[in-house]
Amino acid sequence: MLHPMELLPRPSNQRVAIAGEDRISELPDDVLVSILEKLGNTRQAVATSVLSRRWLHLPWWIRRPFLSIFQFLPRSARAGGEDGFKNLQQRDLDRAIPPFVRAAMAFLASPTATHCLALRFLLTDEEDDELVYAVRHLLLAAGAAADAGGGGARCSSVQLDVRATADTTEAQMRDGARRRLLLTGLVARPRGLLITKLRLERLWLTAADVAAVLGACARLVHLTLHGCRAGRGEGAALAIDGAPELRELVVRGCGYRRVELRRAPKLVRLTLESWSSTTTTAPLRLAAAPCLREISLVNSCTRRSSQRFRLSELLASATNLDCLSLNFRNEEIWIQPEDSNRFVAAFGRLTTLSLCRIFDECDLLWTLYLLKAAPSLRKFSIGVQKHSCQYGGSEVKQRQILFPEKRNMFWIDFNFQHYHLAQLEICGFEANDKYMIFTRLIMEQAKNLKVVILSDEKTCDECDFQDDGTSSTGSSYPKNKEEKRLIQKQLTEGISSPVRVLVL
Repeated sequence: MLHPMELLPRPSNQRVAIAGEDRISELPDDVLVSILEKLGNTRQAVATSVLSRRWLHLPWWIRRPFLSIFQFLPRSARAGGEDGFKNLQQRDLDRAIPPFVRAAMAFLASPTATHCLALRFLLTDEEDDELVYAVRHLLLAAGAAADAGGGGARCSSVQLDVRATADTTEAQMRDGARRRLLLTGLVARPRGLLITKLRLERLWLTAADVAAVLGACARLVHLTLHGCRAGRGEGAALAIDGAPELRELVVRGCGYRRVELRRAPKLVRLTLESWSSTTTTAPLRLAAAPCLREISLVNSCTRRSSQRFRLSELLASATNLDCLSLNFRNEEIWIQPEDSNRFVAAFGRLTTLSLCRIFDECDLLWTLYLLKAAPSLRKFSIGVQKHSCQYGGSEVKQRQILFPEKRNMFWIDFNFQHYHLAQLEICGFEANDKYMIFTRLIMEQAKNLKVVILSDEKTCDECDFQDDGTSSTGSSYPKNKEEKRLIQKQLTEGISSPVRVLVL
């Protein structure tokens, strides 16, 4: 049975005129191609186009075709969703490889507008991984297409999403030396020179492996490591050294104790989520990242021995920081309040600060030391989580052991005024003294504040919680117009500057 991709005719630059077309089909080609690109899935775009002769040639004009081996697997192997690859059998994978390769080769051979080819595939435990060799062949073909330039295909870059199967155990990851060799061999030069975006998931990567990948992929712009682990005996530090074009780094759910930015001259955005729970030092060390403007730190304090670290020491070298986000995941605060003068270099240009998922019982006045430390801040966002995430029974017991009773934060420093803050947002607001006093204090200290936005807790990225008005979180958020008007009146009464208070 032919895959829908193979039903397409060879690419053509001629528009097909069909009598009785629908009104959408009357749109220009570039608009229709934009619609297909927004689907985000090339297979869906192809399935859509085969329904009309008018649309048949359009998929070849997609500038960034995305092909996942998952899209070519039988339905039984896709039961767990694309992130799961449940019940995957090697024979199913073997059958999916030929159409996967043919589809990719078709785009590479197209004389139309393919500028970037995005591929998602798996590393398995098989001794002879045919899929890896197939992708290696595709990278060579993409390199030939890039060398052909305007005379033929115009593929100038490749994006790779490399994953291990979901049932891979930590022991298999640790002993997967062959996988590391396959990966480093796959991206070795000259093939690696085409790779501009790389995502690696559930792989056991030593410091040497990461260094080899960065050395081979000299044009790498985006790097994501998700659920990866480091070899034992290395101190579990991830060093980024010698990434000349890297602009965004995401390290999520990995076992590294610390990320060290030793040499990342063009790095702009950094996301570090769920670092090792055994670390007693700051999880990030900035040495040479002069262009770093956005940092997002997400973590839970998971042990009684977890120590709060000084944010000023972690960010001391981030002299161009513009946006900072700290997410505490409804657990204990993992930063230590300190003298605001320590942030002169790091917070001098900070304009946006977000403190997310602060646990409900935590005092909020401690956050004012960060406001005081950022004289150029224009937007200050606070998010408080009031609901308890729902977990399975065994996980609840485990979390009760790992997550002890949370220590509150106490730090009072009201002796300052702020002249640049324009917007204050509080998500999870309640009509009680804790929130009213905190909001009024900022309104009095921020002399040029324009708007205050108050909202109830809405969603949760951990357990899909949604407050539809029927939840039992015990929230005292104002529910009707009269209560909201009362909050607005109480907050603005006696405030000299014209501040708008929006109670959503």
